[in-house]
Amino acid sequence: MTAEHGAFFFNEKIPHLTNTSLTGFSVGYQKTPIPLYNWANTSKEFAFHAKLTYLDFHNKNLGKAVGLQAFLDIPVVQLVKSTIYANTGVGLLYSGSHFSIKENNLNFAIGAPLSYKINFGVGFKRHWGQRWYSRTELSFMHISNGGIRVPNLGLNSAQMAVGVGYVFSQKEKPANELSKPRLQPAKKSHWLLQLGGGLRQPEWLLAKKYALIYLGVLRERLFFEKVYLGIGVDYFYDWATKYEVSRGIVSGNALHYRVGLLAQQEWLFGRMGLQAGLGYHVVKQTADPDWYQKAGLKFHINDKFSVASHLIVRNFKGSYAVIWGGAYAF
Repeated sequence: MTAEHGAFFFNEKIPHLTNTSLTGFSVGYQKTPIPLYNWANTSKEFAFHAKLTYLDFHNKNLGKAVGLQAFLDIPVVQLVKSTIYANTGVGLLYSGSHFSIKENNLNFAIGAPLSYKINFGVGFKRHWGQRWYSRTELSFMHISNGGIRVPNLGLNSAQMAVGVGYVFSQKEKPANELSKPRLQPAKKSHWLLQLGGGLRQPEWLLAKKYALIYLGVLRERLFFEKVYLGIGVDYFYDWATKYEVSRGIVSGNALHYRVGLLAQQEWLFGRMGLQAGLGYHVVKQTADPDWYQKAGLKFHINDKFSVASHLIVRNFKGSYAVIWGGAYAF
């Protein structure tokens, strides 16, 4: 069980959220940590767990919410009884206090009852004996419905969580498992060249014809047996025959580009990969928000080639893009 407390930021477009805080608690379930091997060929205790969370936004417009998330704890420093770890989580959040013109027209942050919730953080875990342990986490939380309904400015919060856990059962390793050779990854890391194209439908833009070309370079590393972590650069190139923005009208052909820095994670299930990423536009020529999120599926044809489809969401404007493309590892 974990207690949470946080404060909102990046919400200057929502005046009534100034100095707003949130509190809550969560109940989690976790199996015995699974020993996996990282690039250094050493066994570490990675943890997969689920959390059922209750949040109180301490604001009559935002109300309260409940959610369910899946988390991955990645050990950074692992000692006998203590672990410093990084974690990431994704899940759904249900809020009964969403935007409604008649009943709740000030909740610009959450446009729909069902939103997605993502977390990135670091933590410290300490074992007290064989059964009890405690943990402290600092994390970044984002809530958004991904532009399914508008308005959808999103909520961003820095938060701290403190909790305790109890180990109900522990499984001993069979003797034959202890003698198995450790995993030897074929590649510790590689560069990916990613190409793609697609369509985009921003809330503030009306276009007769609109196309998007995507080019990305990503440095990936096999963090352990089934998870890749990467960081790279995204380049988006737009073309439209006619478009209209909220601050003026421009007729004729238009070309725009945006460059972003991206952190991405991929979970492998055989040849299929589930991807999630968070990016920041360092250069942009449009009214896009600075932050953007990516989620998608990737199919690995072989060690070199793969194909993928991604959904890119820019929360503060409710805009999104769908991209189809491929990647080459070198």
